[in-house]
Amino acid sequence: MWVGVKKYLLVKRTGSRLYFSEATYFFKNKENIAWVPANARAFFAAFTRTLLIKNLATGKGYPFVYKNGVRQQGQAVQASRSSSTDKTNNRTSSCYNMVTCCWTGECRLDGVGGAVIGTITTGIDHCQYPTEDNSNCSLIVWKSSTSSSHPYCVSDPNDPNDPGNSGNPGNPNNPNDPGNSGSTTALATALESNNAALFGPCPGLNSSWGPLINYVPPFAAINRLSNLNAQEKQHVFGNAIPPGPIPYDPTWQMQSLQNAGGLAINSDDFSVVMTELPIANGNRLTLEQFQEYIRINFNDFIEPGQPQFTPHPALSGEATNWQNHAIGTIISISILPDPGSVILSDYTPDHWTFSTIRDPFNNAHPVSGNRTFGVLERPGMWTTSLLGLPYYQPTRYLFYIRGADRISYRPFEFFGSLPNGSTQPANAFQFTQGDNLWEGVMQRVAAFGNSHTTPTGTDRATVFASIKNRPYWANVLVALQNNQPLSGVPCP
Repeated sequence: MWVGVKKYLLVKRTGSRLYFSEATYFFKNKENIAWVPANARAFFAAFTRTLLIKNLATGKGYPFVYKNGVRQQGQAVQASRSSSTDKTNNRTSSCYNMVTCCWTGECRLDGVGGAVIGTITTGIDHCQYPTEDNSNCSLIVWKSSTSSSHPYCVSDPNDPNDPGNSGNPGNPNNPNDPGNSGSTTALATALESNNAALFGPCPGLNSSWGPLINYVPPFAAINRLSNLNAQEKQHVFGNAIPPGPIPYDPTWQMQSLQNAGGLAINSDDFSVVMTELPIANGNRLTLEQFQEYIRINFNDFIEPGQPQFTPHPALSGEATNWQNHAIGTIISISILPDPGSVILSDYTPDHWTFSTIRDPFNNAHPVSGNRTFGVLERPGMWTTSLLGLPYYQPTRYLFYIRGADRISYRPFEFFGSLPNGSTQPANAFQFTQGDNLWEGVMQRVAAFGNSHTTPTGTDRATVFASIKNRPYWANVLVALQNNQPLSGVPCP
């Protein structure tokens, strides 16, 4: 059993291309007296045991053994359980404990069916989290069900993943090669400035967030802001607004995620699943009616003390536009201490999308990005349990809120993290404040579903565990630009 684990992000440049890997250091106290050192350099200099390099683009992991900071002969961990001698090459095989893990995944947003799927991964003395799924499901949350282990030995001296013997610079063309002349000490220069432990790939994050991250609002929404911008400037420069001590900015403008200043990107998902749609006014709602009921009565699903969503009070007729789900409708949100506005940039019978904007009354929204609210139906189907037994899974309905955004200004991100006792951008209160809002909405939607259905004494609505990941935007951007799966992006 390992008693210590440290994780780091490794960035390597080969020519004009960047390679991202996750370095996991497994160690035991008695072999690493300086395992809680004063600085990262001391840890690397004394490190003994296993270094697992995982290529974040492919998901493949390559283990190496170190002793007192120096890479040892061959690949993998010199297992205390087993070792052998390769007499042909006259060298001792390197062995390590290979763990095979079975996972079950809850498919949330597929819209087709198939609630439970499975996969198998392998890892070195621990279970590797599944990488990007190859199913038609757009969101899977994995749970480990069973695992087994067996020793695995490597004795091929020409193994292409072997970074080289002690003192050898390794293979510079292999992006998984930690290199640096066989010593972990040299890694400290690159890692000491970012020695906060990484906890591996973001749980539940996959490429289904890509469209929301890259989403560009349609012309109708952009044109609405352009028209308001022109009207506001005419209003101001016509001396309708007297000058004051604070300059008045009449700008109506879209706030894009790509142009935000925050270092972290928030990618979250909140959802409720129901086995029956609610009853309202004596009639069972259709899926589209259920969405409209939530949209029109959205403030009824917000906890007391949380921000309220109101058709922008400075715009006449905006309440009617909201009732008619007109693209370009602007909603004012009473966020404390920094209110903001959003624009309805997309609407269909099964979802609507808000995009953040800047306006002359609320100024800039605290975050920049897009958020979708929607409903899905999973038709009932026959499926097979993990024991191989067939069973019928009834039709289920899902209401979800999914967002992708960054804090609009970097200084606000920094100071926003201080109330949570951290300077890490992922801990900024702008994000946690949003978490509280959306989790409260889910609780109220579930309560509504359970109180407005057939009185059988059984709850029909269940709140799923929320997904909240805040990886660094630079890592996500590199993955998107290189067509790499977001499931490999590490989370701080």
